Amino acid sequence: MQMTLGLGMKLGQTIAGSPPLKISPVTEILADGWQAEHRDIPSFSTTSEARNVTVNRRGFDTAATAVSRASVVQFTSRVRQPYPDHSNFTDKTVACSDFVYAGDTINGAINHSTRPAPRPIAMWLNHDRERVEDDAHILRLAVAHAYAQQGQPVAAVRFIVRDTLGNEASQLVSSQSSLGFDASGLHVSHYAATVDLSGLAQGDLLTVDATIYPWVGDAFSISADTDEYPSPNLTTLRMLNDTSGGYGACYAQVDGTTGDDATGQAASARADAIAAPFATIAAAANAIKEFNAAHFGRVDDAGGGTILLAEGSHILTPFKAAGRSAQLPLCIRAEDPFKRDTTILTDGGVNRFNGIPTHLKICDVTLQKGGANTVFLDSGADSAGNLLITKNCLWDANGFGSYGAWVYRVGRFVQINCSVVPNEDPRQGNSFSTEAIMVTAIGCKSCAGTITYQALGCSGLDEFTLRAPIGNRPAMTGTFLGWNTFSNGSATNAIVSASAEIGARGFAFVGNIVESWGELHKCSAAIER
Repeated sequence: MQMTLGLGMKLGQTIAGSPPLKISPVTEILADGWQAEHRDIPSFSTTSEARNVTVNRRGFDTAATAVSRASVVQFTSRVRQPYPDHSNFTDKTVACSDFVYAGDTINGAINHSTRPAPRPIAMWLNHDRERVEDDAHILRLAVAHAYAQQGQPVAAVRFIVRDTLGNEASQLVSSQSSLGFDASGLHVSHYAATVDLSGLAQGDLLTVDATIYPWVGDAFSISADTDEYPSPNLTTLRMLNDTSGGYGACYAQVDGTTGDDATGQAASARADAIAAPFATIAAAANAIKEFNAAHFGRVDDAGGGTILLAEGSHILTPFKAAGRSAQLPLCIRAEDPFKRDTTILTDGGVNRFNGIPTHLKICDVTLQKGGANTVFLDSGADSAGNLLITKNCLWDANGFGSYGAWVYRVGRFVQINCSVVPNEDPRQGNSFSTEAIMVTAIGCKSCAGTITYQALGCSGLDEFTLRAPIGNRPAMTGTFLGWNTFSNGSATNAIVSASAEIGARGFAFVGNIVESWGELHKCSAAIER
């Protein structure tokens, strides 16, 4: 188990040089990696000299070249016998100030440690199932590691994109960038690469991968060392390669005032679609699906299509079958993104069970409650295979308060640059029973909720709990919380806590601000090793 804690990017530094070697005062490192057998235990108890040793560790430089990196480990005290003999010392065992890992070398000592070096913890800033329309595409990955150095958490990151024909594009990055978000007002440090996709197959569903090279430790491959795709935890991504534009675009307008489902038209040009609007989202989605079949050969597939919502209020009615997609999500967005606050999608005060497609993206609209305990967005998900993305959206409880199943069984639920109406938080990312909803929040304000798997650059979060797997929600593995602000006035709940085992993949809590303005507050963890 590892837990990476940090207030800035320069924490956890190691010594990069190679101090002169000396014979180790210990003869061997024990299997647990933090105990050692001392060569001369009487001298350990009486010497005034520094009790330390140079440990040479495997690692990488900024060119992703394997190097040996030296660290100093001290021997702090003698180890006592286990209870009930705890009043007596062991014969010659001493404790190390830092772990010695498997593969580390010490001059004059045998290393029996079986403890692996800490692995990087990372989180994508890109969402899954992107459509790429430019040869140069930016990929973004936030990374944390226990051995940061030179102002960077790791030495380098290589971004890799592969098509199904075996072609590959890659880019190595050794310094971080910063990205800001309007909703939260915060910035996120991360590795960013502009990858040239011109040599990859048009229309292919590409696999996005990365290899992380830490200053100390082994290379870490997302495709080999993380969760199987798809997952709410760190895994590879998929994106549709449409750099030539051959995939084809389709639009359909929805206008509750002038639209007519009998005369509405889907079209490849926005202007043509706006000229012949539909009255309902379901009819618009079905028209996109028929247009894709007729013009692009994608039968029973509304993927890649865009439904444009005219300014005004639109009641969501079930359209799961009409919005079905195979590769790309169907997208619903405001016709005018500058009119987000007055382009409203609402449940109309009625439950909408299993009403949205398996893959759906919603952008630049206000999502508004119409009843106290209504189910709004629900795709009937029973795993992480389903995906809901909301970007630049405003969540409005509309005076009805919170309800955990308002956003219900949607699988992976990625919110990017979203916010809530002040004092009207609907808690759309909350746990409800054991259903499949797994939240990732990026650059949002008050949007993470109680079943957050990852959060970057978010403000106004009240608490986080690392939870055990239950029902259709998998374990939170390798969780990354970075550059967020947590604020809570409760006198009872911990702001940040762990009620499940963190596990070997670790937990990163880096660059966050935690504010308690109530009484007797706490930041705690109940961790099983």
